[in-house]
Amino acid sequence: MTTAPRKTAAPKFAAKALEAAPEVAEDKTNEFEFKGQTYSTPGDPMALDYFALQDAESEADIIEILVGEEGWAQFRATRPTVGEFQEFSELANKSIGWGEEGN
Repeated sequence: MTTAPRKTAAPKFAAKALEAAPEVAEDKTNEFEFKGQTYSTPGDPMALDYFALQDAESEADIIEILVGEEGWAQFRATRPTVGEFQEFSELANKSIGWGEEGN
């Protein structure tokens, strides 16, 4: 049985996704709380680099883009369970307005 090679480090998509609109990343953000810590997401997700999102290989890569490298490192340090990742992902998506009715 052959298994796929494991990624050794998470890709750094966040900086690439935000470089198209750095003023959005710096000036306007949304925040959400998870397990007593505050995380920020872009204020305008429509300003994210489309190709950075397209190059994401997993939902985790997309969430890394949304919360940025620092937020992602903060979340990873909690050693989350699958259920906690799912909850975190839902909060990040809601923070930017994705997953709401009509979006």
